[in-house]
Amino acid sequence: MERNAPIRGGPPLIALGHAHGTRVTAYWFPPDLAASLRRNATRVGRARVPDVGLRATHRRLRRPSPADGFDAVREVRFDGRGGFEVRSADG
Repeated sequence: MERNAPIRGGPPLIALGHAHGTRVTAYWFPPDLAASLRRNATRVGRARVPDVGLRATHRRLRRPSPADGFDAVREVRFDGRGGFEVRSADG
């Protein structure tokens, strides 16, 4: 999937939600490649993913947008206190 490709599996699910009269909201957890690599380095055996796999997946990820058909997009980040902060990411 290239960086500007549609969200895989998204259009049919979004259309289904709209067909049932619901608002469809995407929740985006921005990836932190450095933190993922650090956590992965502590894993052993089959639990450890080759770093090249993490990097390749990171390159393919992209933030969803209203142009994908979502009624709203929310960005979710760790709040540093064990919880999450959710804010609008529309646009």
